Amino acid sequence: MALDCSVDGCGTPRRERGFCIKHHRRWKAHGDPLKVCNIQDPVERFYAKAKRLESGCWEWQGEILANGYGRIAVRQKRELAHRWSYKHHVGPIPDGLVIDHECNNPACVNPDHLRPMTQQENVLRSEIDLAAINARKTECLRGHPFDSANTYINPSTGARNCRACRRVRIAAHNRRRAERLAST
Repeated sequence: MALDCSVDGCGTPRRERGFCIKHHRRWKAHGDPLKVCNIQDPVERFYAKAKRLESGCWEWQGEILANGYGRIAVRQKRELAHRWSYKHHVGPIPDGLVIDHECNNPACVNPDHLRPMTQQENVLRSEIDLAAINARKTECLRGHPFDSANTYINPSTGARNCRACRRVRIAAHNRRRAERLAST
């Protein structure tokens, strides 16, 4: 027989730390299984959870996802906090664009730090994304330049390759293949 939630009068089966799911969530969020969020107006709730830092960032103090982005619930629907901030302060996000943090702080919800741009621009602005790092390279690992004459762009993947290194790779492959065929 399952034990009931430790909150008096609840009667729901226990799931976590002696609480049912609802009371455990409240305990995790507020430190009290009986406390509920009383701020119903999304604008008031937004400003209550946006901490202004000296850097100019408004750092989200509400729910933070594993990737560092904040999340807010508005009318029973969850939304990324920076996207909500942009839409509330600036206007609709243009079709086909994403919202980028110019401050590189994913928890920031300051509309002055948020810019709409394409997904490609957003990725290429990154200082840690390998695609962005490779896109900024001006030469291959062997020092050949990535210019129009020496760069092959794969039409199906968009990946770029050094033509000089590709020629060396193909010649080595053909040589090994010829040796294998000659030995049989």
